[in-house]
Amino acid sequence: MGSSKVIVAYRNGKEVVDPREWGKHPSHPEDEGLITRGTFGPILSTVIADAARGEMTWDRWERGGAGTLAVFRYRVPENQSHYSLAFHGLSSDRGGANQGAGYYGEVAIDPAAGTILRLTVQADLALDSPILRGDIMVEYGPVEIGGKPYTCPIRSVSISLDDDPFARTVTNLLNDVTFADYHLFRAESRVLTGNIPAPDP
Repeated sequence: MGSSKVIVAYRNGKEVVDPREWGKHPSHPEDEGLITRGTFGPILSTVIADAARGEMTWDRWERGGAGTLAVFRYRVPENQSHYSLAFHGLSSDRGGANQGAGYYGEVAIDPAAGTILRLTVQADLALDSPILRGDIMVEYGPVEIGGKPYTCPIRSVSISLDDDPFARTVTNLLNDVTFADYHLFRAESRVLTGNIPAPDP
């Protein structure tokens, strides 16, 4: 359908996107297509907190580009879930509603460092839901920011399958996002009392 490039800030545990950024691109994600929020930061803390109250079990060892990974499976029931989906523009009277859902997936961990390198989320949806699928995958990897190594999101893929019985259509949507050009924003300050003269510039 198209592509866009925006600056995303992460402040106080939330993603922040300047709405003026969307207007710079011909493909306007807020008007059409699949809108995914939370993959840059909040999805990881949400899943870990929910899975701690749900069910997590050992699944397998997996060989990947970063070496051998320990893969765990988890399941979160709807009454413990903080994962939700929204659907807009459907011709049915259910369009525009937010739908909470249980979910399940995998967490792939580097056993040597204890670092999460991949997270998947698959919505466990009701049979009468107009959303047939609402899945997310986020990959994490090493990123150098300000001369120091950090583990950050490097890619996410989101898939949605929506059924509109009134229009007799099934729509399959996919977002493939790459996170790059990381910058660390911080400032240093020095507090001086009235008894200490300020240093010469």
